[in-house]
Amino acid sequence: MSKPRRKSSGFSNTPKSESKKISSARRRFADHTHKEQQAIELINQGKPQEAERIYRDLIKSGTTNHIVYGNLAAILGMQGKFDELIDLLRKTIELEPNYPDAHNNLGNALKKQGDLTAAITSYNTALQLQPNYPDAHYNLGNALQQQGELTAAISSYNTALQLQPNYPDAHNNLGVALQEQGDLTSAIASFNTALQLQPNYPDAHYNLGDALQEQGKLTAAIASYNTALQLQPNYPGAHFSLGNALQQQGQLTAAIASYNTALQLQPEDPSIYYNLGNALQEQGQLTDAIENYQKAIEIDPANSDVLYAIGRAQQKRGDIKEGVLYFHQVININPQHTKALFQLSKSITTNQEAIGLAEDLSKLDKSEFNDREASFLEFALANCFHKTLDYAKAAQHLANANRRKLIHMNSDLDLQIQETMRILSLSEQIQPGHPCDGTGRIFIIGAPRCGSTLLESVLATNPNIKDLGESKAIAQAFAHIKPGNGMGIERSELAKAYAKASKEALTNFTHSVDKNLYNFRFADAIKCSMPAAKIIHCRRNPLDNILSMLRSNLRAGNNYTADPLDSAKFLIHQEQILSPLKKKYDSQIFTFDYDNFTNKPERHARELIEWIGLQWNEDYLHPEQSKRIIKTASVIQARQPISNKSVGGWNNYKDLLKPAEAVLRDSGLFNI
Repeated sequence: MSKPRRKSSGFSNTPKSESKKISSARRRFADHTHKEQQAIELINQGKPQEAERIYRDLIKSGTTNHIVYGNLAAILGMQGKFDELIDLLRKTIELEPNYPDAHNNLGNALKKQGDLTAAITSYNTALQLQPNYPDAHYNLGNALQQQGELTAAISSYNTALQLQPNYPDAHNNLGVALQEQGDLTSAIASFNTALQLQPNYPDAHYNLGDALQEQGKLTAAIASYNTALQLQPNYPGAHFSLGNALQQQGQLTAAIASYNTALQLQPEDPSIYYNLGNALQEQGQLTDAIENYQKAIEIDPANSDVLYAIGRAQQKRGDIKEGVLYFHQVININPQHTKALFQLSKSITTNQEAIGLAEDLSKLDKSEFNDREASFLEFALANCFHKTLDYAKAAQHLANANRRKLIHMNSDLDLQIQETMRILSLSEQIQPGHPCDGTGRIFIIGAPRCGSTLLESVLATNPNIKDLGESKAIAQAFAHIKPGNGMGIERSELAKAYAKASKEALTNFTHSVDKNLYNFRFADAIKCSMPAAKIIHCRRNPLDNILSMLRSNLRAGNNYTADPLDSAKFLIHQEQILSPLKKKYDSQIFTFDYDNFTNKPERHARELIEWIGLQWNEDYLHPEQSKRIIKTASVIQARQPISNKSVGGWNNYKDLLKPAEAVLRDSGLFNI
């Protein structure tokens, strides 16, 4: 749920654009009576209430001067008295039909009351009378934009700017329209122009931040939001968007603080409770998350997105059935909620359920779905046919799902490889730490859907092990290393930085498990800086791994997993990085084979537990009995007993996986 962007509009916000230009009346009508001149002087002195009394007296006395009615209307507009204002402006137009300012101001008043069609008619009348009227073009643009006619709105803003280039509000609102149209580059240019003309313009800083955030430039977006807040500290939208950017950066504590500040300023906004709940859920504070979702529902009972979020939180808390009930509530409110349909498809337990859901999905009006929504629908259908063992149809829908997903979320394989190379170049600057550094630290690395959630669940059955989930702590601890500074960093310092970033100094636990799979990039740095740390490389049959990636519909940041060929190339890339490190550190990096483990759980679990240095107990074989919070997407799988039913599943999708299989075989790195 996102907040609307803030535009400059309205009598109170932009009186120059949307109120009668009263000072010009004195120049136009030199023959005004003494009282009329006195009223103008009072307005120019900043005393509109005294001028209002004079105008009302003049109207009572029967004046037919349209300027009197128009100026009184402008004063009432500043006060927000739009009903009386509209009557006055209509009287003004009755007295003088060819009065462009009155038509313009009538348009503003009608727009304030929500009558956009009538407002647009008034603006167009003003422009017929005075074509070179920048404020009327600007106001027309605002009304058209509010009506969703973005192309026409942009044209109006551009006309206003041709007539008055130094018009910061028009540049700002043009930027908003361009952003809504998807032209982020032009939008950012418009916001920057507005700021060049008016540097202390909080709305433009805020809108620039939103555009930068949409481009993925989170650091720059955060800077823009902070500038907006320096200029206008009580700006709930900026606090809200700052929270969004911080959350995307993984700075959950700071994001939560921003959302709470936004709530203090705007306590009846359900979107803030919703996003605060999302941040709390990501942090593992599921009870607090659900509490905030419930507050959002109290304000907006029919909000299907919030009900969906409650369902996800309930499942992470271990109550799969309760989550399913919420997903059904979502569908009752919004039958086209494809995310909820996708989650229901992952929760089906019988063929009859799968057939029924597939029939319901086939009845939906697909013409209304965008590519993202269509991809969720196709994933859900693939799950239904997978359950009924109709693998040909499942493969067809799975291919469609990932094809649609790649349209709105392009593969990021090249960026993934570049990030690996960047981290490796920094790792070369690191000097060895003390042999005891990293004691108790366990890092699980691998590829998405490699079986790491099951491995994490097995280890987390030990009450002395702290589950950190997919922590970004090592990357945050590593961030202070600057490339090319020629200086090594003491590993004891990095170990402390990691403890600080992970918010866990192991005072209450003997071990921690960090399951950020992309920490494979830091494997060399971890072993160098924290020699006592344990690194477990979790891997499985690569084709089963790729199939699981394709079926899981992973979130942004794993975009390559929607492309079977790029998924194969990523596995090859990871293996090329880790193979020499395993030789370098010999037995200090453990290779955990998911397939072998699920076939003979006790044998391979004992081997792993002994390698870590822990005492064996039977609980390690029953991770499904744990009440721990699941912080990753594999919620349902983590609540199931250990099973090997997915091993070899790729054979049912051979045609879909042929390109990936060929690349993997050619690499010579895998036994397929």
